[in-house]
Amino acid sequence: EFDYKLFSFVLQDNPRITVAGLSTLLGVSRPTINKTLDEMLGQEKILLSAGVNAKHQNCKLANVGISVSTPEQRSKVVDILGKCPKILNIYRTTDAANLLVTLYGFDEQSITSTINCIGDLDQVEIKYSNYLGTPLKKLSIPIVTGDNSHTPCGKNCSKCMNHKNDWCSGCYTSLD
Repeated sequence: EFDYKLFSFVLQDNPRITVAGLSTLLGVSRPTINKTLDEMLGQEKILLSAGVNAKHQNCKLANVGISVSTPEQRSKVVDILGKCPKILNIYRTTDAANLLVTLYGFDEQSITSTINCIGDLDQVEIKYSNYLGTPLKKLSIPIVTGDNSHTPCGKNCSKCMNHKNDWCSGCYTSLD
């Protein structure tokens, strides 16, 4: 029987391992490894991504605790924030803030701008924010590609006060 936990552990420990290396280490054929990789990728049990190294680029990180009043609105906020290229992750919490958002910027000013934009969303109350500084180990910031004719949140950056006052460079996924 195929050991999925060991397979996952080996990939996490050495993501650059070859199919032949996995085959030898796990004692299964290369076609079995390829089939398993295809299945796990299709089921999103394994995610492959490319990104910019936040540590190398000296990016700053922050955590923001927000409270969203209703489950329906929380779902909408998660959808909007999930499309924002400056948001690294969103977590459910059990404290006064029912969502924890991890984001990045190129400096504290751009992080503040992003936090302000989060606070401008309907039914969102910012409970706290913590500036984390630059990551101490390599951290991948996803590279966003695709349709850039509008911002993921639907806002027009050129009309935003943060953008007009040079607090942020705008959403770099948009043309504007």
